[in-house]
Amino acid sequence: MTLVQLRHLISLAHTGSFRRSAEALFITQPALSRSIATLEDELGQPLFDRVGWRTELTAFGAEVLEHARRLLDEGAADGERAHRRARRPHEPREVDDGGGEAGTGEKRAVAEPERPREAYLPFAATACDDLARA
Repeated sequence: MTLVQLRHLISLAHTGSFRRSAEALFITQPALSRSIATLEDELGQPLFDRVGWRTELTAFGAEVLEHARRLLDEGAADGERAHRRARRPHEPREVDDGGGEAGTGEKRAVAEPERPREAYLPFAATACDDLARA
């Protein structure tokens, strides 16, 4: 089961149509059908009842949909928190000096030290050296 399959499940449940869902996801209808079929095979039960041109969730599909939405919401929230925590080296951050013997207990802005490029891309130096030798 992949996050992409869960997004496909949510879209199909929302639209009730393979065609409209595929259009909304910018994929082909056969690709969406394969994705949903693979998910159903992995879970061992059908997620949708196909009724003519309409596609409706089964009871099991409704349970999986609830879990899929929760997983994707939690993943988005985690990603947002990680994005907010990630700071560029030139951005100052607040620190509390703790108010110990010499400290005042006040918060002050401190710039983070410059990091070498290799700190962001550990393979950068090696890759550049390999390219230079080629």
